[in-house]
Amino acid sequence: MTRKDYILLAKTLNLSLQSARGFDAANGTTAQCGNNAAGVLLTAGRIANALAEDNLGFDSFHFLAVVRGERPLTSRPIRKPSTPFTKAMLRDLHNRNVRKVCDEANRNPVTA
Repeated sequence: MTRKDYILLAKTLNLSLQSARGFDAANGTTAQCGNNAAGVLLTAGRIANALAEDNLGFDSFHFLAVVRGERPLTSRPIRKPSTPFTKAMLRDLHNRNVRKVCDEANRNPVTA
């Protein structure tokens, strides 16, 4: 799925949620219809979980915030690191830090 598909899905769920809550766009009032709204949110949560299982980069928290109207429809989630640290990357980082500490210690020897 593309970003455009996710936006379309979130928009549709958001409109369904507004309708379930009885939102009247003309005067901006809301009449709570708890069971209908809860059903839309439950469905949105299940869809978000399925999309997250299908795509590891999918941010279900952001998607649900868009559905609830807490974030703008075209907003982007906070970026996650694209690649997790591998053991080799962590070992290399550790070695560089050890060398840096050793170099600083050699430049500034401790005198007793």
